[in-house]
Amino acid sequence: MNKKKVLVITSSPRKKSNSKAAAQLLVTLIKKTSKHLISDEWTDINKVKIKHCEGCEECAEILKCRIKDAAAGLIKRIDESDIVIVASPVYFMGTPSRLKAFIDRNLVKWNGLNSKYGKNVYKIKKGVIILTAEVAGRDNFIGAENEIRSMFAVNKVKTAAVIKFSRMQMQGSFADNAKAQAAIKKTASLL
Repeated sequence: MNKKKVLVITSSPRKKSNSKAAAQLLVTLIKKTSKHLISDEWTDINKVKIKHCEGCEECAEILKCRIKDAAAGLIKRIDESDIVIVASPVYFMGTPSRLKAFIDRNLVKWNGLNSKYGKNVYKIKKGVIILTAEVAGRDNFIGAENEIRSMFAVNKVKTAAVIKFSRMQMQGSFADNAKAQAAIKKTASLL
């Protein structure tokens, strides 16, 4: 039996990250409830070297980014995964800068999808977005959610769930939040 691959991308620089704790619980529950064998791979975006997009538009012509760093490898791992989970805090209504740099580097995938030379050979995957924020309010999550949804779309990742947790300013808040943990359990059953 082939293993289903789960790729988790985290972006919080905190040691006791609430978004990462939520992702850890989700992966544990997926492994327990899945009918398939699950292998999981984790990438902390803060620990890989990814440069920002320079807007050179060279990828529109050659369908490859000219910048040599970890972005291309991470995009390839998204292609190879069955489930992609992005867990992030919300900073000023968007994703943290290191995650945003990676999202911008997915422009090469956008150009590949929209080019007459691009090949649309990627399998459809499921995606989960986990967002944590200090302040309550639906509008606080819109920017970060849209950034990640856009990255999912160009990588043929169908967003299966978006989980938003507010009042997560204290490190470790997720561990004491029964409502947040229940939302993760519900999401695991969808995957």
